[in-house]
Amino acid sequence: MPTVIFATGFVPATEGHGGNRRAFQILHDLESAVGKERVISVSFPQWQDSRPTSRLRDVLFKARRRLAYYVENPFKLFAFNSYSTRGYSDPAFLAYYEEIARQTQPTCCVIEHTTFGDLLRINSRLGIPTVSCVQNLEALHAASYTVGRQRVSAYSAAIDAANEFRILSHCAERLFISRVETALVNGLGLPSRYYPYLPVGTIKRQLEEIRDERANGKIDPNLFLLLGSVGNPPTRQSFSWFVTNAKNNGLAKGIRVIVAGGGTEGLLPPGSVVPGLELRGWLGQAELDQLLVRVNAVLAVQRSGFGALTRVAEMACAGVPVLLSRYAAYALNLPPGVEVVDDTWEAWSGKLVERSRRGGPGESTGEEYRAWEGVQPRPLSAVVARLGAV
Repeated sequence: MPTVIFATGFVPATEGHGGNRRAFQILHDLESAVGKERVISVSFPQWQDSRPTSRLRDVLFKARRRLAYYVENPFKLFAFNSYSTRGYSDPAFLAYYEEIARQTQPTCCVIEHTTFGDLLRINSRLGIPTVSCVQNLEALHAASYTVGRQRVSAYSAAIDAANEFRILSHCAERLFISRVETALVNGLGLPSRYYPYLPVGTIKRQLEEIRDERANGKIDPNLFLLLGSVGNPPTRQSFSWFVTNAKNNGLAKGIRVIVAGGGTEGLLPPGSVVPGLELRGWLGQAELDQLLVRVNAVLAVQRSGFGALTRVAEMACAGVPVLLSRYAAYALNLPPGVEVVDDTWEAWSGKLVERSRRGGPGESTGEEYRAWEGVQPRPLSAVVARLGAV
């Protein structure tokens, strides 16, 4: 029976950051295309958690991975960032994957990260085509906050990008979450397809419940939510830009902005107070859902980096209006309920006041969202069918 292996660096989950939810979407779409019993999910963090803890093993793995970074790109000795095509190359993990591949003889393997480069070597040896469904062009994403500071950083980023494109060139198909990356890779001669993030399954049902609750009219026109984890540097820089401007220039009287997500509590020095601004850090799902029922809009501030913001489609599904950075708007087909804001503080500050004075939420209807969702490309099922999985 044809089988598909899905290799991910995340835990496919309905809660957590966008990486978890994108992995959940890919797994859901694969199971819908070929049948749940014919999809094997190989999650690197879940594999790690299943093993007995060993400090020595962890130290050796990190040392081996750091050495692989330097071998692959000697410029990392002078301008280090964490990208490598061998980021998940633990020998025990590779042996675990190869055993599964030999036993199941899959029709194809879907990877969601180019740092699974060693899996492609195994797949090539076993005659398994590889499909990439990456969440970012990771080499460029990792370099976006260092290039320009010094010449050696640019050289290092260029080698990383070349290594990543080499991995992509060995894939049978390339699917991207962002229109920007789809166009860029196509322009460089590798045929690629746009595969946008859409909330599915349990995630979609939870968001529809938020839409229903918002219909009860509990919305606070002065309350806004800046939502996202700041673990990756481009997001951290974007959020820091917003928070610093709020501190230096002030928010309009009456406006409240809650900043939530992993690491956001550290965006200002301890003891700093900015009227109207609350840094809340990571929120549990129940608390976050209650906030989404009440806020005027979610702010999606992203001024650099690659990939696409998963929360844009999710908020549209939930009926929560989104104010979106113009830069980030290039990455996706805009859903209903999204307003694009120029990447200046004057534009953001003015838009908050405008929406607050408007009084009503201004969200899209469920019918408008479903019409938009219905015309979004969903290429994964056609790809695995072409490779013989269906």
